[in-house]
Amino acid sequence: ITHEMKALGLSLRQVWTRYRETLLTECPSVEIALDTFLRNQQKRKLRPKYLAEQERVLYRFCESRWESKVSDVRQPDIEAFLERFPNPHTFKTALAQGRGFLEFCRRQEWVIKNNAAFIQTPILDRKTPKILSIAEVSRLLSAAEQHDVELLPILCLSVFCGIRPEELLRLRSEDIMWRDRTETCGTVTIGTDIAKT
Repeated sequence: ITHEMKALGLSLRQVWTRYRETLLTECPSVEIALDTFLRNQQKRKLRPKYLAEQERVLYRFCESRWESKVSDVRQPDIEAFLERFPNPHTFKTALAQGRGFLEFCRRQEWVIKNNAAFIQTPILDRKTPKILSIAEVSRLLSAAEQHDVELLPILCLSVFCGIRPEELLRLRSEDIMWRDRTETCGTVTIGTDIAKT
């Protein structure tokens, strides 16, 4: 390469400037880049819930910059967006989604570097979940029976089967296989479309 540069009478700075100009002129808008990224993600056969969350977060990030070139997205833009997420867990998720998108753009050579890669990931405090005592479970079920009977199936599935709240909300009647007509004993199936990602 250096021999070709010398033969053409070009300096390294001139080659680098031309490379950046070419890269930036061929760079798509944020809207086109995001659409291309999301179509690529769908081809990877990822879970629908994950894809929907990824799309939701990235649309929020891109909402005010659709017409801008993806190469115009700078680290301060990303940091300003992440300030919307005071919870460290949602901050980390949003940052991961942004990194994935910008890394895809880097591999497509639409951007020179992934500006989200330089933002520090928060360290999450992993607390041991609290396990209710038998007396606490009894009081909880009694209170539900007195105040809101419709909560009983959800509480029972959570307490006695260990099904997470997010999974309970996605549970369908066809996921429960009853052993008899009394519907007092059965099996609950948590498929990949319901399970936590």
